[in-house]
Amino acid sequence: MAVKVFVSWSGDKSFQLAERLVEWLPTIVPSVRVFYSSDIGGGYLWLNKLLQELTDAEYGIVCVSKENQQSQWLHFEVGALWQRAGKDIPVCPLLLDLPTKDLKGPLAFFQAREFNEQGLRSMCAEIAKKAGLDDLQFRRNFKAAWAQIETELGGNHPRRRRKHST
Repeated sequence: MAVKVFVSWSGDKSFQLAERLVEWLPTIVPSVRVFYSSDIGGGYLWLNKLLQELTDAEYGIVCVSKENQQSQWLHFEVGALWQRAGKDIPVCPLLLDLPTKDLKGPLAFFQAREFNEQGLRSMCAEIAKKAGLDDLQFRRNFKAAWAQIETELGGNHPRRRRKHST
């Protein structure tokens, strides 16, 4: 069963993570359909398209960083997803450069995951379960994808990598 995943981002750091999730998630859960705002093509009324995707989403991922956790747009999209949370639509803050304990405001109400192997595996397992993906196949897919993710990130998750660039 295909699962529609909405990826919310705001700012450069979380945009980079959102772009990567669009690539990585289908290799982990093949039936997933990932949307983020950069997918809106030319000529669309972008707000209408965004609202439609928020309405259709079956899982929400919020790419949160220190720089964007107070972003109005991020909170707008999370609010739209939250409104539907009572309809069994999980919303998972994926924390890029801050620990779960430092998450503030309304985002702290959601069960967050840190962007590392354990956090990404846990979040992806929830999506795989929603999609009806066999557990063994999920574990194989994640193991292969994580090996590629580690290679792409040079063995470091984004929090460590950014320390080298500042």
